[in-house]
This record gives sequence, structure tokens and C-alpha cells, in this order.
Amino acid sequence: MDENVQGSQNDGPDLELVLMSNGVEVARSRDASAWISAMAAITGQSGAKSGSHGSYTKQPDDSEESPDEGDLAKFAKDIGIDAALLEAAADPSKKSPFIGLDLKYWDAFINTKGHGHTAPVALAATLLLLWGRHCSEVGDVDGAKIANVLKPHNLSTQNWQRTIRRSDWLQLKNGNIVKLDPSSLNEAEALVRSYCEAKGSKG
Repeated sequence: MDENVQGSQNDGPDLELVLMSNGVEVARSRDASAWISAMAAITGQSGAKSGSHGSYTKQPDDSEESPDEGDLAKFAKDIGIDAALLEAAADPSKKSPFIGLDLKYWDAFINTKGHGHTAPVALAATLLLLWGRHCSEVGDVDGAKIANVLKPHNLSTQNWQRTIRRSDWLQLKNGNIVKLDPSSLNEAEALVRSYCEAKGSKG
């Protein structure tokens, strides 16, 4: 397959797709969608954007990440678990409340040795912050966002600020904004990993 991109003298590139077999032309098209699909297939990019003339726009990180690795997959890779497991346990989303806890996973988690006293606030805040490293829509994590995660399950947010202060991997800034302690990132990831894997654990 050979792509010929001919510059136009007017207001955009004139895109032409030419199919070759053993040096012999077998098909030719100026259809923008066909050109974009071919470019996406060659470069491994599924999110190619088109302008008014259907031209391919290279994204800033085109060469920096695996083509099939989405935000969820990258989040799961950070934690060290399968993406399907993370999705089942936490349901990361780009829309509020951004995290959807599953009570079966939560119940299994708090009945796992070493996590019986983990506050739901700590888990919700940690999930939001770790997901926020991949999803800019999460923004600043505060008491309201933590409450939105816990509210559907009637999990308590009482004394949530004290819980944050007592969690070594979390920091409370300006009285209401929660941050990850960069020096304790492994601890935060381990908590989420334990939560996601608890349901399949024998304890």
C-alpha cells in the first residue's frame, strides 16, 4: 500500500490513496475517510482526527504509547492487575463520580486480613487520585468527590479529613484538597490492588 499526499495550492492537502500490488496499481481513491482509515491501520492509531479536508492530524503522544493501550489499560498496568478486573471492581469513568465501587469487592476487601479497618474514604480517595493520573476530567479530589463515590452504597464519609490525615499515602492540602504522597505511591497502588483482588482471594 502506498499513500501519496499531494499539496494543494489552496487551503489544505489533497489526499490520495493508491493501492499497489507487485508494483501495479489496482485501485485509487480520493475519499478522505478511506485515506484516514488506511493511515490509522498503518500507524496503529485508532483516534486519527480529520480537518475540513479529512487530513490526518498526528497526536502529540502518537509515538509515546502502545496503540491499543487506553487509559484504563494504563491505569491497570500501573496497579499491576488485569484491566477487566479493575473495571469490574472500580468502574473508572470520565464522568462523575469517576469511580464506581462494587459492594461485593468492598465486602471481600474489608474481610481480608490486614484491611478490616480500612476506611471507605481512604479507598475512594486513593482510587480517584490514581485514576486522575490518567483521566484529567477527575481534577482536584475533595470531600465532595469522595462523597459522590461512596453515596450510592451508603458508605460513611464521617470525619473524612481525619481519615485522610491518618492515611500515610495521602495528603490534605488547604483543608479540603486531597493529594497523593509521591513518596508513598507504591502503598497507594498496593491498596487498590488488594481491593480489586480480594474477591478472588481466599483471605
